[in-house]
Amino acid sequence: MPYQDESDLKYIDELADIPLTGPEPDSWTTDDKLEAAESAEEKLEADVYDGRKIPGAGALHATAANAWASYLLVVGAEHPKDATSEVFAGGSGEDVMEFAHELKNIYHETKGSIQVSDADEGTGTARVSSVDF
Repeated sequence: MPYQDESDLKYIDELADIPLTGPEPDSWTTDDKLEAAESAEEKLEADVYDGRKIPGAGALHATAANAWASYLLVVGAEHPKDATSEVFAGGSGEDVMEFAHELKNIYHETKGSIQVSDADEGTGTARVSSVDF
């Protein structure tokens, strides 16, 4: 079921957090943000937890989901004269795509940190290796 309001968010704290960074004031509608947030949160679940809800999600999960939601909103600015792009530096389409690329990088780097952190949890048993003399 599509997100209907802010209470549907799983990892992003609030709609006001979207976009992660960018033009002020933002010009995306609540529906745009809800749609982007839903896609981003589902992508995060698919990428790090086999499509299931992530237990014990924290700040890294919120950052990753928010970065992807922001990316989706920014790449939606198809023309330099769009309301969503005219407030970027110079307002050119290249500036918008460079900004979107950076948001995508933030998502992938944060997702990678989550995956490394999850893998490190392991069994709780320390592994020690030594060199034989």
